[in-house]
Amino acid sequence: DAGREEEALEVYQALLEQPGLDGETIFAIGVGFYSANDYVNAVQAFGKASDLNRTDRDALEMWARSLLLDEMYVDIPAVAERWVELDPYSQNGWLIWAQAANQNGDSEATQSAMGTAQELEVSLDQLQMQRFGNGGARVSGSVINKTLEEGSMVSIVFTFYGAGDAPLGTVSTDVSVGAAEMSELVDVQFDSAEMVWGYSYELTIG
Repeated sequence: DAGREEEALEVYQALLEQPGLDGETIFAIGVGFYSANDYVNAVQAFGKASDLNRTDRDALEMWARSLLLDEMYVDIPAVAERWVELDPYSQNGWLIWAQAANQNGDSEATQSAMGTAQELEVSLDQLQMQRFGNGGARVSGSVINKTLEEGSMVSIVFTFYGAGDAPLGTVSTDVSVGAAEMSELVDVQFDSAEMVWGYSYELTIG
């Protein structure tokens, strides 16, 4: 009920103001706000998480989505730019950037982001990282074929980052794409004794 939700949001708000929280906790608080359609506070939480761990791709996506839902278009391009730097084949990332640039009246940036989104031969979607408490992480998502021939190979090299955005290592995976608009699962696990705070990837075709 509404009273319960309000109570929960007050708890999240009090939590968010506590010093010394790690990125994972702040991200979880952001998800709480986002689920309750409190985008103003979600923006704050995901922004904090992204500033704490600059390679936290998932926090950047949620920050951009929260800004979009709160119609804070002016703030989106800088966040979207950081998002697609880590996640260059995210069609959603480029489209959200284009949408915001269009709302901001920046036709050059709109065309550029829109053009990139349309030129992607494959799109990586629904990426999500699961951190392991004792170190290491798992990333899953899907590769959607846009313009490649069915059966074409796509190689993805994920880089994982620890505290202070220091690279910890890489894991690579090869995916054979399906027919146009079909999606194939991507699932990689990175074993490490270190806590993982972020990730990025490079993708090559063929």
